[in-house]
Order: sequence, then C-alpha cells, then structure tokens
Amino acid sequence: MQAESLSPERSSLGHTLSEVLAGLSRSSNRQRTGEIVKTALERLVAAGSADCAHWFTIPELSAGNKYAARSRGLSSIPPFPASSELPWIVAQLEQHRVVVVGRLNELPRDASLDQEVLSARDVKSVVFLPAGYGPERTGVLVLEQFLRERKYPAEFLSQLQMLSGVISFAHTHRRLLNVNRALEQQFRNIFEQPLIGMAFEDMEGRLLQVNPELCVMLGYSPEELLTMRGEQLADPQHSGDDLALFQELREGMRPNYHIEKAYVRKDGRRIWGRLHVCRLASADGEPVRVLAMVEDITERKMAEGRLQEAQVALHELTGRLIQAQEQERQRIARELHDDIGQRLSLLMFEIERISREAPVSSDPQFGSLGTVLERLDELAKDVHQLSHQLHSTKLQHIGLRSALRDLCRQVTTPHGTIVVQQLEDAPDLPSDIQLCLYRVAQEALNNIAKHSRATRAFVRFAKVGGMARLEVRDTGVGFNASNAGAGLGLASMRERLRIVGGNLLVRSKPGKGTAVVASIPLEEIGLNQVA
Repeated sequence: MQAESLSPERSSLGHTLSEVLAGLSRSSNRQRTGEIVKTALERLVAAGSADCAHWFTIPELSAGNKYAARSRGLSSIPPFPASSELPWIVAQLEQHRVVVVGRLNELPRDASLDQEVLSARDVKSVVFLPAGYGPERTGVLVLEQFLRERKYPAEFLSQLQMLSGVISFAHTHRRLLNVNRALEQQFRNIFEQPLIGMAFEDMEGRLLQVNPELCVMLGYSPEELLTMRGEQLADPQHSGDDLALFQELREGMRPNYHIEKAYVRKDGRRIWGRLHVCRLASADGEPVRVLAMVEDITERKMAEGRLQEAQVALHELTGRLIQAQEQERQRIARELHDDIGQRLSLLMFEIERISREAPVSSDPQFGSLGTVLERLDELAKDVHQLSHQLHSTKLQHIGLRSALRDLCRQVTTPHGTIVVQQLEDAPDLPSDIQLCLYRVAQEALNNIAKHSRATRAFVRFAKVGGMARLEVRDTGVGFNASNAGAGLGLASMRERLRIVGGNLLVRSKPGKGTAVVASIPLEEIGLNQVA
C-alpha cells in the first residue's frame, strides 16, 4: 500500500469546504444546491481524494437523490450496489459509524457479503461517512478507490466528516439564512464539532461567534475572544499577507482565500494554523459576515522544520565529503605520479642498463628483459593515466577547455565511440565551477563508455544567456529517464552542481540515446555574459 502526502489534498479539502459554505449562503433554489454538491464531489476527485465520489440520501444508498463524480481515468464503473447487498456496512452507518476500508481483506468475517460485492465491483479501498449530527442521518458520503489501495489518516477523515456534514446541510436545505430553529441547531452542531476552529467575524474583523475548538486552540475563553479582532491573534511577523487578502475580501475582489500563518496563544506560545476564510452572502438588510476556519498544523510545521534542518545538515555534510574526496583524489594522484611513477621509471632505467651490459653469450633469460621493459612501460602509462583521471593537472594549469579535450581523447569503448567536441574557452570561470563541470563530463563519458553502446557522442560547452552550459550527449541505447535519480553517478553530479548553484537535466528514452545537461548561472558570481 502506498503512503501518501496529504498536505495539498487537505488544503484542497479546506478550500472546497469554504466554497461549499459560501455557495450555500448564496443558494436560493434546489437546483443551485445540487450544483454545489456536485462541484464538491468533483473537487474531491480532482484533488486525488477518490477515484469516484458519491452522495446518497438516507435511507437507501442507491436510491433517492444521488450525486456522483468520477476520475477521467475511469472509462466506466458498474452501478452502485443496493443497501441489501452491503448489510454489514449499512448496519455500521445506522449507528453513525464511519466505515474505513483500506483494503478489502480488512473487513471482518461478518462482512463477507459486503467484501464479495465490493470485490466484484473492483474496489480497492472505500470510505463511508454518514452525515447528520442529530438523532437522524441525512446522507452518506462515499469515496471509492479503483486504481490503488490507500490509507486514510484520522486528520484526513476529520476534514471529510466536516465536508460531509456541510454537504448534508446544503443538500437538505435551500438557504443558509432565514432557516427555522431545527436548521439553526443543525448548523450550530456542525459549528461546535471538535474538528476545526471556526469563527464568524464582521467585515471589520471583529469576532462575533467562536466555537469551542478555536478556544482550546488559542487558550482563550469565548468571552475573551468576543472582545478581540482576528488580527490580534496573529503573530505580527506572519500577519501581512492575511491582512492584504482580508482587505481584498472586504472590497469584493475575492470570495474566499486560504493561507498558512502563525498565531500567538494566550500563554504566549506560538502555533501554526491553516486558515480558510470565506465571505457569506447576507439576507436583505442583514450585515455581511465572514466565516473563518483554522486547522492546527503546528506538529506538521515543526516536523517540516526538523526535516529542513536535517536537509541543510545533509547538504553541508555532502559538500564536505565531496571536498574531502577531491583532496584525497589529489593526494593519491600526486603519490601515483611523484612516487610510484618515479620508482617505475627508475626500475625501467635499471633494467635497461642491465640489458645493455649483459654479454651476448649470456643466459637466454636476459633476452626476456626487453619484454619486461615493454610491460613496465605500459604499467607506467596506466599509472600516469590513472593519476590524470584522479586529478587533472591540465585543468589546474591550462583550463577547462584543454582538460575536456584531453578527457574526450581518452574515451575508449568496445564500440569505437567517436567523441565530437565543441568547446568554448572560459578562462574567467572560478576553479570550483571548472572542477564541477569537469567531474560532470568525466562521469557522463564514463557512463557512455560503460552503458550506452553508442558509436557517436557529443560534448559541448559554452556560456550562453548568463549560464555556463555543458552538454554530453550520445546516440546509444538510452534508458527510462524516470529512473534517472536512482544512480549514484547522477546523484553525485546533481550534488556537485547544487553546491555551486547549478542544476542537472537528464533526457533519455530507450533506443533514443541520452543527453546530460549541466547549467550554472554566472550572474550570481559576478561574471559578465558572453554572447
């Protein structure tokens, strides 16, 4: 089962709830109310909360007034089963119980018929949310997953319950204002549910009515809050955007908005909330009011902060590791060149001297000294090449273009790959950027040699539009670019580029070759653009 991030989804739910309430306040006929319900279901599907969403009135699931919306990815679905085909689920709904089925085999033995019917319908996961906060149920919101199984966290279900209650209210009644006492009580029950902080405000931001959850969230009594304005509760450092949006709402420039902001509790502790605000239409002669809903997201914000700190620490550690790796490469290259390389040269010189001084009639084994010298010469060349791969002296002393040319000439593959070069000189590039681009080209060419089976490859470097741009492309077998982040080599390239403020683009398709493009902005480091 796939774990899912719900932040965008939950935000969409809150936005949908705001729109349903705002639409309900303007609704004056049954047709308009049905459009509001249908729109809410379509938004649930569009946000990825379900592949198919239904609203049924009680008592029958498949009879009476019904609204549904389904994902475009579903060509068709069978008719929804009748209540008699889902006896165990209906029994739970009659007791006002939410039924959550992450996977069908989680259903109890008593629900064998329900499981069979849902399985025949190809349902992977399903949720039934009964609506109505009094002794009678008014409807059921059903979310079905056909394409995959999924989990339903408690906070997600809480938002859905709130939306289910509002849909129930919208479907059952034609107007939010001028309703009878029963409707007022039903809305009051919704308002007082411990799911989300809610408040009514006037157009000046003064609090007119608050629910218990908002009082608990902010640590104030209802009497204290009703003497305050909404802006007094906000952290001054995070109130600017909200004030600007509220002003647009007052002026009729927008019907609603949502934002994440910090609040200061009565005890001085700061909390984070996701705020949804909508302007409610008024009856004739009545003042316009605003509905504000606040969801406590402090724990999520704290977790995001800890994650961000960990990512910063990880990036710093990665940068230090890459720097240490380069220092170690340089040390080993120096040892290979200055120590092992020199010792091999001395050994070759000594063997050559012995070979010259050996008498003609000597032991035939002296004749093999020539072969030994040839092998030592090959070994010395290999050591020199390895030293150069670990640390390019040309890059250090001559520059990037010469180092890249040398790198391209060293490419050897079983398929005789020809490397075409198009390299611009860039003597003004900082040494760290030159080294980064050199390592990216080196890794890309190594990948071509090992995996591409290409007959031709292209290496281009230029400064264009304020960017240093390196492209390494081949005409080989290619691969699925969606898996490009899995390789250690590509991860190393990306991290090197991140350290110098650049980015990496990988384009590839099976049979269509591969292109690796590294781009580094130069304006940020004070280099002039070169046409």
